Parts: sequence; structure tokens; C-alpha cells
Amino acid sequence: MLPIADAPPAVAEGLALAIAAGLRAKNVPAVTRGGNRESAFLQGRIDDPGHDAAIVWELFAGDASLIGAYRQPIEGTALVDWAVGESRLMAALAQASVGPIIVLMQGDLPPESALPRIILTQVTGAPGDGNESLALAMRTALAGSVELLNTGTAAMRLEGKVRLGQAVKERQSVEISWVVRDSTGQELGLVSQSNSVAAGSLDSQWRGIAVTAAEWAAVGILELLDEVQLRRRTAQRLRVVR
Repeated sequence: MLPIADAPPAVAEGLALAIAAGLRAKNVPAVTRGGNRESAFLQGRIDDPGHDAAIVWELFAGDASLIGAYRQPIEGTALVDWAVGESRLMAALAQASVGPIIVLMQGDLPPESALPRIILTQVTGAPGDGNESLALAMRTALAGSVELLNTGTAAMRLEGKVRLGQAVKERQSVEISWVVRDSTGQELGLVSQSNSVAAGSLDSQWRGIAVTAAEWAAVGILELLDEVQLRRRTAQRLRVVR
């Protein structure tokens, strides 16, 4: 948020802090310093033609193009409190403006694809037909909830890893980890599941075990993808610079 034009310094400072705090309380990342070229930024200016005084809040995209504006009435505000940026007044003004500011931001959200785009790259580490069975089962479990691709530069990646423990008293631990990465290979999250099976039971055919494992893991993977999509749509929404 850039300094409010024609406002006392205490107002510009106090109101920026109060609005940033109010946005964060609504799960909208907001800072009073920093940001980047993709961050939106908010600027306020006083419009006082002699009556119906207001703060005009203007939301700009990172390229400085105007997204939208909101006019917040301040006519009748106590001049003494306004001059010193009285904290309760700043909090009240921020509370009244946060909702409309978020509405402006929603107009700047990038289009959501109908489904997350993801490539199931590989499953490794399983004995017998485990790698192939788990990959097929996961594709089936995710079908309809994601857009499964074979190639693509902008899609996320999903890879599975299997690790079998040593047999102990005719039992054997099995751990299956599913890693979600962005298109550059950076890890976005992990879904892991572990169990104990009869020793050697997975050495050849996985059959229904692969289906059950994939169905359970798919629930966590889809929740993770939802979180990733939400973070992407909010992480760079607003820069509030005093």
C-alpha cells in the first residue's frame, strides 16, 4: 500500500499496518514492505471536495495497470483522532475497507483451470509388478479429478516411491510415498502411507493392494493439490507498502 496522498503521516502508517493485518486475518497474504513484480499493490488518496470526504482505494496490478477502485466515506471523522492516526479509528477504517478490497482482488484472480494438470512421472522401488500396478491404480484413482498428461512444461509432477523393510517374524513393512513437484522439480508436498504385510507377499503380484493403496493416497494427493492451487492464487495478491 503506497502512502495515502494528503493524509497525515500517522494515518498513512497506522492505516497501512491495520489493513495489512486485516487482510492477513482473512487469509490474504499482505505486507507493508517488500513484494515483487507480480504483486498487486494498493494506494489510497483523499478525495475531499468540501463535502462527502472519502479515501479512494485503488488496486493496481504488478505492471501498474488499474484493477479497480473503492471509495470509502470518511465524512464526519473526528479531526483530532484523524490527525494523530488514533489506533481505534485506524482499526475501524481498516475493518470497513478490507472486505471491498478483497472483492477488488477477486476480479484480478487468474482464470482457474477446471482441473489441476499433472503428470504421473514414475513409480519406483517396488518388487514384482508393483511399480506398474501402482501407477495404473493411481491413474484410475485420480481420473476425473485431475487432468492427467503424458508431457507438458507447465504441469505438476507426481512420483511414487516404494520402500520395503526387512522381514521380521514373518512380517514386513512397506512404505509408499507420493511426491508432488512443480514443473521445475521443486517439491510441493508429500503424501506417505505405511503398513505391515506378510513377508514376501509383494514379491510378485500386487493386485488389490495397489488399488487400495492408490485410492487412499489419492485422497491426500487431491487435498494437497487443492492447497497448492489456493496458495498460487493468493500468495502474490497484494503488496502493502507504507
